[in-house]
Amino acid sequence: MNLLFETTILLLAAALAAPFGKVSRIGSVLAFVGIGVLIGPWCLGLIRESEHILNFAEIGVVFLLFIIGLELQPKRLWALRTLIFGAGTLQLVVTACMIFVTILVVTDFSWQSALVIAYGLGLSSTAFALRLLADNQELQSAQGKLAFGVLLFQDLAVIPLLAIIPMLAVVEPALDEHAVQIPLWGAIVAFTVFVLIGHFLLIPFLRLVAWTRVHEAFTATALLLVIGSALIMQQIGLSMGLGAFLAGVLVADSEYRHQLEADIDPFKGLLLGLFFMAVGMSTNIGILTEEFIAILTGVIGLIIVKTLLLFILGRLHQLNNVNAARFAAYLCQGGEFGFVAFTLASSFAIISAETKDMLIVIVTISMALTPAVLKLVSLLFRNPGMDAKQLAELSITAEENNQIIIAGYGRFGQILGRVLNAQDIRYTAIDINPEQVKLVREFGNKVYYGDAAKHALLETAGVAKAGIFALCIDDVEASIVIVKLLKAQYPAVKIFCRARNRFHELRLRELQVDYVIRETLFSGLEFTRAVLKGMGLETEKASNIVAAFQQQDVKLILQQAALPVNDKATFIQTTKEAAQELKNLLQDENKLKNQQ
Repeated sequence: MNLLFETTILLLAAALAAPFGKVSRIGSVLAFVGIGVLIGPWCLGLIRESEHILNFAEIGVVFLLFIIGLELQPKRLWALRTLIFGAGTLQLVVTACMIFVTILVVTDFSWQSALVIAYGLGLSSTAFALRLLADNQELQSAQGKLAFGVLLFQDLAVIPLLAIIPMLAVVEPALDEHAVQIPLWGAIVAFTVFVLIGHFLLIPFLRLVAWTRVHEAFTATALLLVIGSALIMQQIGLSMGLGAFLAGVLVADSEYRHQLEADIDPFKGLLLGLFFMAVGMSTNIGILTEEFIAILTGVIGLIIVKTLLLFILGRLHQLNNVNAARFAAYLCQGGEFGFVAFTLASSFAIISAETKDMLIVIVTISMALTPAVLKLVSLLFRNPGMDAKQLAELSITAEENNQIIIAGYGRFGQILGRVLNAQDIRYTAIDINPEQVKLVREFGNKVYYGDAAKHALLETAGVAKAGIFALCIDDVEASIVIVKLLKAQYPAVKIFCRARNRFHELRLRELQVDYVIRETLFSGLEFTRAVLKGMGLETEKASNIVAAFQQQDVKLILQQAALPVNDKATFIQTTKEAAQELKNLLQDENKLKNQQ
């Protein structure tokens, strides 16, 4: 089978894997591994020899380690030191030790094999966990921040894992004939020289290349930096990944960090996808039927052990039961670096090819089961993170009697609240997020937990006696429900609304609220004014242009408010007409000034 055919198949598979992983929400890692299995010798057989692809694709891991090094700015590490080096160390050490002891007790593996397996299974999937956290909007939650710290430490811990595997080798793999064999002390000296040269010469060299302003030259330099540093480390008997990682760390604080990351990222993504596809192609799927009980036991045991230990870790870091359980569910799987470690360990004969295949299947299945574990946790822990007593303490217990009600006390509502506080004007603030209520109360604000769409809550909040209801929530549909309730039950109350976007504003105007403003309107206008001034326009000229746009926008929104909200064709037409009218207006103004 020729190289061109294999390349075409791999590119087609890569093109299909990424969107499939996103649409199915299984994640890109699982999608690449799965499509590798599909095109490999155990299914369609489109590619039968995967070893040479796997060897080449390992460069993708090298690129990934370089990107990890770029992200490790000293300031960022110091800010997260407790989570990274405290929680991260505890998680990996305890998990690996438990798995290590279990393997030694129940199997006849050597301690070297047990160590690599325990270390590899102790790692979780950074790509998979962060994607799930982002999808569930929990990256900024307490459990999300703790998970991020643990995952970042695991990414760091990959470096020593890849470095010790060759030291545990049972047999030496075939060496490059040009490789230089040097003693340990020589490797240490070479390593030190590499760091010093990189520290003092790398940034000036990048500055010189950037000075040429030839983008292709900078891209070539970025690739040279990664591959060259990996090659140097390999030649002195150390890990290629270690070299790339160190190169990334050396430029992490430079002004070229973002450009290097942007240039490397496409190569990293493609080669890493190729690596995971190669893992899938080389996976012995037949072993799933041959060793079904052993694999099932391994999957269940891995998930249970990691979940219990992570839950305890979450509780030690002051997470409540619900958030600790969710934190554990996000990280209960094996990780993509397990694929790397087990493949490398197999090449050094630390573990057999059959064991490697079993471990890869175990990690893959554990990743696939993570969403189910997360769903199970959600079913077992149904409350929103606080018990009934805590929620009662945050709720309104007696009828309020204030002139202003604020529904939604996030970033928008707090601005109004701070101004009212400065004027000693009393108000009642309500928010549906108990964690948000608890947080803003710590800053001395009087905020209550509750759903403003509930009639009983509005009664207790004293809406009937209030003059103004400030609706500041960001949920579009919920805001419409609340406005309809207020219009029906409390017609005398003036309703002031925050709109997420233009269509939201039109829906609110259709309900005839007293005042509505798009949340980004004035900030967008001020930003536009600043950009125009930055282009060299005089302050007065810039202000006149922005004022003309604002007047035209107000005219347009009133015109469109008279139309049915679902009349998309007319909406588009009026928008185009308004844009042309604004253009003509500004051009006429410029002609008039030029004549003067």
